[in-house]
Amino acid sequence: GVTPKEVMEQFKSEATTKYRIAIIHPKTGLVLKRVNGAKDAAEWLNVDITTVYSALKNGHKCGGFILKKVKLRKIKKLFTKPLDI
Repeated sequence: GVTPKEVMEQFKSEATTKYRIAIIHPKTGLVLKRVNGAKDAAEWLNVDITTVYSALKNGHKCGGFILKKVKLRKIKKLFTKPLDI
């Protein structure tokens, strides 16, 4: 069977953060994009990483958009049954 730890090691880029960042349009409230971590959000918004952290912590707008943390689902739920080979 595949353990959750093996999956986390295989997909390190997705497992580096416990949350994703949703970039929300301020007027419509629609989610424009979901990114993995502050680095990707900073690249997408063309701002500094410290600006992203400040916006997440204090609830300010970042680059004209609203940022919100979204928790990832636990991987253990996906791999409860062993794989048959």
